[in-house]
Amino acid sequence: MTATTSPGPAGSTVERPTSVDEAVKVLRDSRGSVLFRGAGTKMSWAGRPENPDLVLETGGLDRLLDHNPADMTASAQAGMPLRALQDRLAEAGQWLALDPPRRPHSRRHPVSRVGRFNRRTGGGSRCASALSDWE
Repeated sequence: MTATTSPGPAGSTVERPTSVDEAVKVLRDSRGSVLFRGAGTKMSWAGRPENPDLVLETGGLDRLLDHNPADMTASAQAGMPLRALQDRLAEAGQWLALDPPRRPHSRRHPVSRVGRFNRRTGGGSRCASALSDWE
C-alpha cells in the first residue's frame, strides 16, 4: 500500500509506493514536477526540481525480481539498497562491480580510470585501464 511520508520539500506531497502498480497510479494521478528519491543520500546533487509537486520515494520498491547466476544477470526494483543486492548476489558467489572497494594505497578510484590512458601499459582497452589498479 502507498504510504504518505515526510519530510519533503515545502509544499510537496510525498508518496512511497510498495508495488509498481501503486507507483503507476500515483504518477498517473499526479500533476506537475516529480522528484524520485531513494535513500536521499544525494539530495544535494544538481539537476533536481527545487520545489517538486510530488516526491516519489522508491524505498518501498525493494525486491530482487530475478537472479540467474548461470547467466550472471539480475533484475532489482529501483528501491533495493545496493548493500542488500550485494548480499543476495553474494549467496551465489557474485557481486555487482559497480563500486569496487578501494585499496588503501590507491589514489584514484578504479572505476574512474575507465576510458583513460593507462600510463603503465601505454594504452590498452577500457577494461585494461579499469583493471590496472587491481594488478
